[in-house]
Amino acid sequence: MYHLGCVYDYIYVNLYSFITSKYNPDFGHWASIRSSIEVAEKSDLSHINESTTLIKCIGLLNILHPKVPYLIKIF
Repeated sequence: MYHLGCVYDYIYVNLYSFITSKYNPDFGHWASIRSSIEVAEKSDLSHINESTTLIKCIGLLNILHPKVPYLIKIF
């Protein structure tokens, strides 16, 4: 089953060079998501997969939210 966490993984893998570039306008958001995922993975949570998926979903929504009106006009 696909979910927003899978979308994050796809984007992160396929656009890694741009995401980690200083020319990315959302570089801070991506770095914050990655940092939060690393903190969750280091903790002793019993539901690490669910925690990281939730972090990925919230992070992507934070990045995409301001761009929604623009994306709607395109489609």
